[in-house]
Amino acid sequence: MRTITYLGLGLLVCGALVFVASSGAFDSTLADRGVSAGTADDEDALVGLDHSDTILSAEEGEFICTEQSGFLFFQYCSDGEFTYNEILLSVSDQTATAEFETIDINEIAGFNDNPSIESTVVESDGDEYTLEASIRCNAECTGGSLVGDACQSPIGSGEAVQHSASQTGTVDLEANGQTVSVDLDRPVEIACEAGTVTEPG
Repeated sequence: MRTITYLGLGLLVCGALVFVASSGAFDSTLADRGVSAGTADDEDALVGLDHSDTILSAEEGEFICTEQSGFLFFQYCSDGEFTYNEILLSVSDQTATAEFETIDINEIAGFNDNPSIESTVVESDGDEYTLEASIRCNAECTGGSLVGDACQSPIGSGEAVQHSASQTGTVDLEANGQTVSVDLDRPVEIACEAGTVTEPG
């Protein structure tokens, strides 16, 4: 009776092992058909990202008038923006044989107000890529009375004032090669630093 019992238990164990082995084979077949089997850590190892918070100083921006006040032919600037061209991310191909053929930005979310991102471009140099963005920070012009769209005055001084504001958004990055594809989301913070520029050009 004991022999039969032990034999039955042995058969149950063998059956369980066969089932587990079959499940593993099924999963690997799915992976071969294109189902992603990688983890976030694996993807991080394939793509090198270098970025820091972007702090924008009015002294380094270019002032553009966006709103004029006055009457008839005497219009002067009242509100505007400081514009900047900045590198938001530096990306490197860290695969063993530089397999990525393209690195693209699918979406940048969270920068629709102040600061705002107007446009982006990805520049490449070998296996190094940079994400460059055109960014705008709101500003107001005080004391500007010169006819036209400059924050300047023939009497006294016009001043363009940039107020403090910041936003944190997300960059959706996609890298593609013949044998590997990576999709990563990364948080990016952009801050407009409070500052005043007298007689901006």
